Amino acid sequence: MTEEEKKAQEEALALVSKTAKEEAEKVAKTFEEAGEKRVKELQDQLEEVKKSQGDSINEVVAKEIKVVQDRIDRLSADYKKRAQIQEDHKKLETVESLIAKAVEENHDNVEKFIRKESKSLVLELKAVGDITTGSVDGDNYGRITQGGIHYLQNRKAYVSDLISQGVIGPGNDYYFMREIPGEGTIAPHQEGEIKSQFDLRLEEANVPVETIAGWTRATRKAMQNIPGFMSWLQVRIPDLFKKVLDFNVLYGTGTNNQLKGILHADNHIELPNSNEPFIEKLMDAITLLEDDHERDANLGFLRPVQYNSLFKNKADGSGEYDLPAGVTFVNGVLYVLGVPFYKTTALNKANGDFVVGDRNGAQLLTQNPMRIELFEQDRDNVIRNLVTVRVEGEYALPVYGNDFFVKGTSNAPVTP
Repeated sequence: MTEEEKKAQEEALALVSKTAKEEAEKVAKTFEEAGEKRVKELQDQLEEVKKSQGDSINEVVAKEIKVVQDRIDRLSADYKKRAQIQEDHKKLETVESLIAKAVEENHDNVEKFIRKESKSLVLELKAVGDITTGSVDGDNYGRITQGGIHYLQNRKAYVSDLISQGVIGPGNDYYFMREIPGEGTIAPHQEGEIKSQFDLRLEEANVPVETIAGWTRATRKAMQNIPGFMSWLQVRIPDLFKKVLDFNVLYGTGTNNQLKGILHADNHIELPNSNEPFIEKLMDAITLLEDDHERDANLGFLRPVQYNSLFKNKADGSGEYDLPAGVTFVNGVLYVLGVPFYKTTALNKANGDFVVGDRNGAQLLTQNPMRIELFEQDRDNVIRNLVTVRVEGEYALPVYGNDFFVKGTSNAPVTP
């Protein structure tokens, strides 16, 4: 290409760029000014009507004025919304960058225009963005795509969120002191007698810090092209993680890197099963904790089927549904003898387990909270275009005594 031809090309491109930019700005400005002008004209007309009516505006006219005012407000909001959309598009791509891409895509047509083989040149400016089924209502083949993803079941309440919480620093084990039963007792004595000896005993206990973790893989194509994919991961992964954490808090064995849960054999009291009505079993568990063990019953967990069964209580005479005596329902929380109960599917349904406890008797200590991380530094990931998703957290669960929690069952007792 000679210098003269190169100069002619640069001048043609400069002319195209300048014209396209000026036209784009002109259209945007005209639209914005026209919209504001139209809204102002309508508002002025309405004000004139209101002014001409003066104090004689009756209820019917006032109602009509309100309808018109609402329409003007909506029209004004619509213009502002469209103006904002235009601003957003400006931020995505400048006119110059769009022209550059259009010139590149139509290189042959530009060359023909420069050589005067063609009398016109059309450059279609295309805004760049990710194309997914979530960005359209349908396609040329008649398919209609619904946004988002329908999830599997999620747990509504997590035990790990409701018990006492805490934070700890680096380390492998958490140590604490707790009181254990001693010997002897304080007693009344005659003057001069040898006084009774008693002792108070403490023991040092410790629980390990355990890691709960898992990983999965996803393709980049899925992450980019399935609508709502990332939102789905951000809901499902924490739910799966916290279900495992709930199991550890309740039923963990303390072996094989599990936490030692509050329903482990030596971390709670067992309420003897009986044929009493379920509500009486709950009251017995509260009484056992507060009377025999002098703990403060301030937390309870039930399965949804147990929780909801209390609302099926029927008066013998009238047949009306009524909560049992001692049971109240306030601000979405069920109270039995003043103790709040929460429904959760974390409890074993087959066993009919329920729990009453003192929330200060155990503590879920977080060393590193649950975190979701994405990695691609893996040979297999690179050659298969995958991303590894990992979820992980470190926790310890000290239980400060074996009489802070009572476990009972709603099932009928089994005859020996």
